[in-house]
Amino acid sequence: MHTLFRLFLLTCVLSVPANAQAEIDTHRLADIFMRDACVLVDQTTRTYYLVASTRGGVRAYTSKDLLTWEGPHQIFRYGPDTWEGANVTGTWAPELHQYREKYYLFLTYNTSTAFPEQWRNWRPRVKRATTILVSDSPLGPFKPFGPKPTLPEDMMTLHSPNSGPNQRIHLFEMDDTGDTLRIVHRFPDR
Repeated sequence: MHTLFRLFLLTCVLSVPANAQAEIDTHRLADIFMRDACVLVDQTTRTYYLVASTRGGVRAYTSKDLLTWEGPHQIFRYGPDTWEGANVTGTWAPELHQYREKYYLFLTYNTSTAFPEQWRNWRPRVKRATTILVSDSPLGPFKPFGPKPTLPEDMMTLHSPNSGPNQRIHLFEMDDTGDTLRIVHRFPDR
């Protein structure tokens, strides 16, 4: 009997595709709970894309009127091979940008992989880095440019918000004192 039940469970698990989406539904904005969200306005399709971190990656909702939203759409999912040599445990503050017919997802990976050097009387120092992913669609799937983050992985980088299509995007390193930021890389104006 136990063997039959295990076979049934295995069949159920294998029948769900690995890239299965949660059911897409219509929601009022007040009913969507997320933090560090970003909205991309696609002028061509007159569509708003609301993106935020979720367990396992990044989700998006779409809207034509800012009142009702369809989603969630899983646009990026991290896994064991996302960052070579580090154990990714989450994503922070994803931002979606459109540039030259492509869509770019900026986000920060959080990991449980400790730096070799730790400081006394300080929280554990873990690898944390900003990366940029690319897709042909604002709903993904988004793919990284390579097996490592875009910026140096030893710098604990975060990124700053970008509020306009012609503004530069700044990427920062957290100062070890925790109270200052400095520019690590500046992308050229478009």
